[in-house]
Amino acid sequence: MNIAILFFLSAVVCVAHLPVIVDFEPLLVGLPLAVFGLGHRLLRPLSGFFLGALFSLSTANVRLDNELPVLLEGVEIQVTGTVVGLPRSKNGNVRFRFRVDDTYGLEQGSFPTPDQAFAGLVVLSCYRCPLNPVPGDKWQFLIKLSRPAGSVNPGMFDYEGWLFMQDIVGTGYVRNPDTAKFLGRNPVVELHNRLRMNIRDFIHQTTINNETGVSDYPGLLTALTIGDSSGISSADWQLLSKTGTNHLFVISGLHVGLVAAIAYKLLAFLPLPIRWVGLLTVLLTGCYSALAGFGLPAQRAFIMTAIVALATSMRRRMDVRTMFCMAMLGVLLMEVFAVLSVGFWLSFGAVFSLLYAFAARPFMLLDTSVFTRVMQAVRTQWVVTLGMMPWLLFLLYQFSLMSLPTNMFVIPWVSILVIPPLLVIQVLIPVFPSLAVQGIQLVEFILGIAWQVIEFAASFDLVYYRSPLNLSVLAISLVGVMSLLAPRGLFPRWVSMFCLLPLFNFIPTEIKPLQITFLDVGQGLSVLVQTPGQVILYDTGPAFRSGFNAGEQIVAPYLRSRGIRVIDHLIVSHSDNDHSGGFGAIIRNFPVDKAYASDQDFLPDTVSCVTPLTWKADDLVFSLFAINEQADANNQSCLLQITGQGIAVMLTGDIESQAESILVDSNLPMMDLISAPHHGSATSSTPGFLNKLLPGVVVVSSGINNRFNHPDPKVIQRYRLRHARVINTATAGAVLVRFDSGGHMEISLARDLNPRLWSQRMEAGPRNGSFNPGNP
Repeated sequence: MNIAILFFLSAVVCVAHLPVIVDFEPLLVGLPLAVFGLGHRLLRPLSGFFLGALFSLSTANVRLDNELPVLLEGVEIQVTGTVVGLPRSKNGNVRFRFRVDDTYGLEQGSFPTPDQAFAGLVVLSCYRCPLNPVPGDKWQFLIKLSRPAGSVNPGMFDYEGWLFMQDIVGTGYVRNPDTAKFLGRNPVVELHNRLRMNIRDFIHQTTINNETGVSDYPGLLTALTIGDSSGISSADWQLLSKTGTNHLFVISGLHVGLVAAIAYKLLAFLPLPIRWVGLLTVLLTGCYSALAGFGLPAQRAFIMTAIVALATSMRRRMDVRTMFCMAMLGVLLMEVFAVLSVGFWLSFGAVFSLLYAFAARPFMLLDTSVFTRVMQAVRTQWVVTLGMMPWLLFLLYQFSLMSLPTNMFVIPWVSILVIPPLLVIQVLIPVFPSLAVQGIQLVEFILGIAWQVIEFAASFDLVYYRSPLNLSVLAISLVGVMSLLAPRGLFPRWVSMFCLLPLFNFIPTEIKPLQITFLDVGQGLSVLVQTPGQVILYDTGPAFRSGFNAGEQIVAPYLRSRGIRVIDHLIVSHSDNDHSGGFGAIIRNFPVDKAYASDQDFLPDTVSCVTPLTWKADDLVFSLFAINEQADANNQSCLLQITGQGIAVMLTGDIESQAESILVDSNLPMMDLISAPHHGSATSSTPGFLNKLLPGVVVVSSGINNRFNHPDPKVIQRYRLRHARVINTATAGAVLVRFDSGGHMEISLARDLNPRLWSQRMEAGPRNGSFNPGNP
């Protein structure tokens, strides 16, 4: 059946990458034939593919049908439901998942019609929250919701796809939290998450109140104990990424396997039949996986552990390839669109690499000498590092050159000295809390040693970043990896190395005379300007108190994926958060040759743009200036004008009518491309200013359903009356504009480059922007 499972997986992948949804009901006619085909060897591949397509299409149809009705978007509604998962608190704000059971009152006091009622999982934020939502609690809330949506940038994390995979029907916030009503708690529902929450709170209180003061490691300890990585800071994630040790601080298959091995060894000492030893091992491993959040790696490891334990208890042998495929099928049956997750491919890719590499070397596993064990550990890490390199470059566009030496030390250190004590501590917390406190402090000290090694390794900054790979390069590189890991003499090593060469960029990406990318950062602005010889970043996007930072999570990853290592000119138009919020993240991640701003009190280590500056590069003239008048921050925005080779472009920041009236009397040319002043607000884009510039293309950078109602419909009408093409990042995603040497424009929209079936929600109702996780 392995071949049927692999074809089942291939069908799911195909459906997940469909640009539009396909009705599954006509396929039900072929269901009996597909089931019948599983019993015939030649028909199994076709049957597996058909069943995978039917299962994933039916799931997708149900999820899209169950989304938040358009009529309820942006409307205050009263709901009752249950808190699920672990709530996350930061700076007095709480973010949690809420399963809506009933929608019983609208803002106007009427009751919902059948096309307005909905039920399902939503993500809610509660700002300055007086509430303490606990998993399993039943509440009545007044909420406002938006349909699932997110920023779309080429090659970046697909937030919309993640929401679709999680079966989340809407995102929003609690209105008037003081009026919320607690309706009771079910003692059984979400019991495991309540236990996880108690453990997390205990760890945080212990590490913060110990004698050394505030700890550096509560987030790391919590991640290792219960699989909740929300407390790990972005700076710490960056260190883990630079050293290839991210996998250690999620509950990985290694941790689950370790628990299973310990449980089996201990139970073997009891006078129990082997069958009961296997069943109890599965039960204990399942309990640990639930306390660890039952993430995708834990699911995979638990299923494989269960298969091994049950086969052992029944004294039956199970082929490792069958275990691997059964684990994959189990994960897909629990969440068919897990294929959208990076963790799915990395988790199963690592296991496949080990199974493939050691399949022909069983003697290494039988030899128990110390030298052989050490060499086996070295080879294991080498196999995983080599096997993951193509996947990491394909999925994350980066590969840590310090991964192998760092993991060689950190993996055994954490697996032997950190994980087992944490397992004991979880048992001690409800029984002997004082002893658990001492245990946490000891583990914290041990973990600190490993963290110092990680910091030292990260200081070398040996990370290889690559532009996005296509599927053909991934396939060729995987062939190279498999031939390199094959037994000696089976394939020539030079063939392997030749297949790996496409992973590395030896020829720099060609940049046309001018290339401008308006990144989709939600309600904010960030524009990348590239010429063959320089890189300019104009504004850095917003940052929010919830932890979302566009500079860290959108702009910096995008720059790296495009092979950018140094920023020649960093311009912050003005001090508003939606333009400057990501500034700190950018200067932490990239060397910056020159930085400019209009407000030196806000950013003291920058050059003022109030004094006009001009430079030339690649036969283009760049003029940076601001209106030198007594004006507010918006009207003192740094303006960037680019001219030459038949090209005229202006980036306008947040200027409004006051600054525009002054620019009308200046010597500005007509523009091919401009950014809409102040996101297309009603106080900007005055008729006189538009008559002066007569732009051919206008790009509006705004957020979906933003509270400012940007862009204003009257402003859009003004542009259209002047025959300008208006593009909104909210509905188009990132906008890439390429100019050739003759000044001709080529425009690409991120949503058109990679359409997905869940993106159809954008067409369901009127929208004016883009929603990001953490938007207030």
